[in-house]
Formats: sequence, structure tokens, C-alpha cells
Amino acid sequence: IVGNTANSITRTINVDTLPPEINYLSPENSLMSNINNLGFIYNVSDGMTGVNECNLYLDNNFNMTNSSLIDTFAGNTNIFNQILTEGSHSWYINCKDNVGNVMANSERNLLVDTIKPNITLNYNKLILEKQLDSIITSLSVFDTNKLGTNLNIKDSSNNKLEEILNEDTNLILTGLNLGVGNFTINAYANDSAGNSESKIVSFEIVDTLAPIILSSTPINNSVLGSGTSSVNLTLTTDENSNCKYTTNV
Repeated sequence: IVGNTANSITRTINVDTLPPEINYLSPENSLMSNINNLGFIYNVSDGMTGVNECNLYLDNNFNMTNSSLIDTFAGNTNIFNQILTEGSHSWYINCKDNVGNVMANSERNLLVDTIKPNITLNYNKLILEKQLDSIITSLSVFDTNKLGTNLNIKDSSNNKLEEILNEDTNLILTGLNLGVGNFTINAYANDSAGNSESKIVSFEIVDTLAPIILSSTPINNSVLGSGTSSVNLTLTTDENSNCKYTTNV
């Protein structure tokens, strides 16, 4: 018996069939953004062999690769920076580990809208006669993602006198109600992406006409009794007025 013996070697084989784990941080799903330079922020980790690369897909097309991932085992933050065109976009990120397992995360959607609302401000005139004229104004707004509108009139002290929230509806105030002075028509609109626009137009109310007497008592050619010792005189005018009278006795 020679007594030869064989040495055995134990080897360990690790089987990795699990893809990396991806967590989206930004932008949120269904985001409406008024800026077009966006960062697609995520973290990714792979507990077995580590992450090899991640890819950003925009509108179902490959966009860019990030192969210099930061500390992927710890799941630290990574980012794809991208300038997007106006309109709706879909996006998702997939990542591959060092043995070829691939994870494609769920698709998200966003909308880029950097265009301010387009306001058309209508008005009848900008110099009004107090006794005769009224300011008549309205607004219409074009914006695909319009959210709200406001039309108001303010005095020279910036006090809001009247407002409406509806488009294509006339806001009417008479010169007699407003009085002499300087005023502004203020139009505002915003959209769901955070864009806003405003317009301001100034107008003036003047008074170049004498007051109009609407009624008076006693009426013309009234006959008073012989015992009348006093008479009450009243005048009604179309505006606040200082009046005086004379008598021929």
C-alpha cells in the first residue's frame, strides 16, 4: 500500500439573477414644468456584482448613458441632465449590473410648457367724460394649459374697485360711479405649469360738462297761496353739485 492521498478544493460560485434596484427621485410623475432644463434624478443599487451602467430613454428612444455611477452599492444619487422640447414626454431609466441583469423601471410622463398665457385686453376708450361715458373692458386668454384669469379696475391708490374672473365678459363701470381721476385696467392669467402674464392699461375720467338739473321743486309757474311765508326749494342733478339760486320778488 503506497498511501497516496488526494487534496480536495472547495470553491464557491455566486449566482446573480437579480437586476439592479432603481428608485426615481425626480421629476415626479405627470409633472407640468415651466422650465425645459430638467434633471432626471435617481439612485440605483445592486447588492451582488454592482451596477455597470444606466440608460435614460425619452419618448421610447435611447437618450444617454451614465457609466460612471456614484457608489452604487450604497444607492447614492445619480442624475441625467437634459434639455427638453415643448410638449408632452415619456421617460424611464434602465440599469444593468456586471453580469448582464437588466432592470427597466416604470415609465413616467411629464409636460414642458414654458410659454406664458397670451392675453388680449379689450376696452372702449381711455379718456372718459364723467357724465356721459362708461369704461367697458374685457379680456380673452389663449393658453393650452390655462388655469385662471382675473380682470379688475383699480384707482390711483391701487384700491381694487371691481373685478371679474371670467373671460369674454364685459366689466362695466360708469364715469359717475368712478368719479374724476386716474385708474388702471389690470388683466392677469396663469397656467397649470406655473407660467403667468399680466397687462396694465391706464385710463382717465375727466369732467368738462356742467351738471344737468334733472328735477326741481316747486315746478315752474307754481301758484302759491297768499299766506305763504316760506318755500322749500329742491334740485336733483345728475352728479354731486354745488348749486345756488336767485329769486325775483
